[in-house]
Amino acid sequence: MVCKPLDWEHPKEELDKCFDLDLKKPYVLSDMRGGYLSTPTINMYTGLLSSNNLRNFNIELHDFDLHDEMVSILNGLQKQGFKINKKVLDFVKNNRQTLENEGLLMKGILAHVNLKEAFDLMRKSYYINKDIKGFSSLDSLLKELGIRVQKARYEDFIIRLVSAYEDYVFYLPAFMDFRGRIYRCGILHFHERDFARSFIEFANNPQKEEGCKQSVKDIVAISAAFKYKKFYDYDDALQWYKDNHNTIYASDQSLICFAKSASDPFQFIAKVLSKDDVQEYDRIPITQDAAASAYQIMSYLLLNEEMARRTNLIPHPDGKIQDVYTCILKDLKTYLYHQINDKSKIDIIESKLDRKLIKILFMPLIYGKTLNSMENDIRQRYGQLISRKDANNLAKLCYDFWKEQYPDIDNLMKLITIISWFCSVKDRAVLYRIPYFTTKQDYMAFQKANISVYERNTKKRRRVTLTIPTMKRDRRKTQSSTCANFIHQKDAYIAMKVVEELLRKRAAIYTKSSLSMLQSSKDTIIHILTVLLVTRILNWGFSFEAAFFAPFLTDLLDFILSAMDRIPLSVGDDRSGASSSKQPSFDLNLSAVEQAVYEQRLEKIKNQKKALADLLDLSLRGKHGNFLT
Repeated sequence: MVCKPLDWEHPKEELDKCFDLDLKKPYVLSDMRGGYLSTPTINMYTGLLSSNNLRNFNIELHDFDLHDEMVSILNGLQKQGFKINKKVLDFVKNNRQTLENEGLLMKGILAHVNLKEAFDLMRKSYYINKDIKGFSSLDSLLKELGIRVQKARYEDFIIRLVSAYEDYVFYLPAFMDFRGRIYRCGILHFHERDFARSFIEFANNPQKEEGCKQSVKDIVAISAAFKYKKFYDYDDALQWYKDNHNTIYASDQSLICFAKSASDPFQFIAKVLSKDDVQEYDRIPITQDAAASAYQIMSYLLLNEEMARRTNLIPHPDGKIQDVYTCILKDLKTYLYHQINDKSKIDIIESKLDRKLIKILFMPLIYGKTLNSMENDIRQRYGQLISRKDANNLAKLCYDFWKEQYPDIDNLMKLITIISWFCSVKDRAVLYRIPYFTTKQDYMAFQKANISVYERNTKKRRRVTLTIPTMKRDRRKTQSSTCANFIHQKDAYIAMKVVEELLRKRAAIYTKSSLSMLQSSKDTIIHILTVLLVTRILNWGFSFEAAFFAPFLTDLLDFILSAMDRIPLSVGDDRSGASSSKQPSFDLNLSAVEQAVYEQRLEKIKNQKKALADLLDLSLRGKHGNFLT
């Protein structure tokens, strides 16, 4: 990937077909050519769309002007060059033995182990040494050995790959999934683990500034502190770095000791090594990740100011960085105190109830996490401390707490699920759009088929179960996936608009998810990632506009869901939806009184939107000047 990839564009013959009304051929993203392509392909490393089933999962383009904007974003990302951070590479090579001794790297010798022979030796040693049987099983030892060898091979491969790229500028072609989320090809990129990320820096940054401003150096220092641990204030992070500066820079050994306790040890090392380099500061990648982006999007759609503050979508009055999962943990504990009278059980639950478990339980919940999945996570965390029945009851309490604490989010998710279910019942694909494109989602059911396979090595036959796609739509998969895909599509649109703004400012940029941006300019990070997202780019033309009117939506959903609770959605032949004899029918016509109530609430919503916009505008002008005008 040392050659710059070709720009993505539609072939002329495909564009001509789009204007032929007789053919009625949809203008789809998968027809585009570019990157390292010479002919169309659906391979994810050379095609723009990662879907292997373009008939059921694709992106349709309608507005040619907006299409050009989107393509320019993708092409702008691809044109950004990267280089290897030689300081980090030299540091790892010179201190590899120390890094291995401290546990930051696996022993290099493991990368060259013959795993089959190692497994055989492990089995023999296990049966010879009888004492070890009381402490560990053979399966767990073999699994641990395999994990360590695999990790050592990965680290050795990354070091050899980085060494090969050392004197080159390389590029990372962009591709998308059917939701519009942008990914990058190759192995060495920012989707990878901490070790691989630490070696990458921008090859050039057109947005150069004269001299080295202290504020920019402070941003690099703050980013290093955040790679060590979390902070709730940028000033606290900078102060921590200054307090530990002399100790960190005392020696390589001292830096490694600090890195051992860091959340991202190698990225922490990379920032420290680059912090005082005046010539290189403008090429140092600075990461800024979203705080629960799904909850941010939901808080905007439903005008939930409390959730918007908890996810840092709008500033909190105390000026601190908020953590939504810490807030949920605090609220959940209060809820459980009122629901569980047995103090001994409360003590057991509190012993393992921390932010990590809360994130495992509640982050995927907004994407459709089930009660059974929550129960399994709780059982895995608590082990033998609680029974299976208590784990199920705790999962139910967590689920009830979430629905009681965030009923607007729960109702919107159910509304999206209902709409997708109706689409599937009517034998149609689910389409949802943003200004750039329309996503086509059409899940089909699979049927199982058993075949017999002869293995030449074992000289035996064994049965293999294959899943074969059918032409019947999968209602259950459609119901469970649409809300998550809907959120991911909006997520992707945010990323595209942020990239568009950064490219307009001639900034070096890489994107790996909705709000994960890399940039060496403090002002750009603050301006783009705080207010611009809400005030200018979240104008999606949402197809079911009732979702914006939270109070009216809640009342409407109470009626719909009360009826839906009586519908056996799993009594169909394929157990994926209601049977044809029990399809629901609703009369949603509003009476005159209800219409009057709706109009009053609509006026209230407009006032809430105006108040929120004024709040954002005031915050922006107070902190960063007149940036948006």
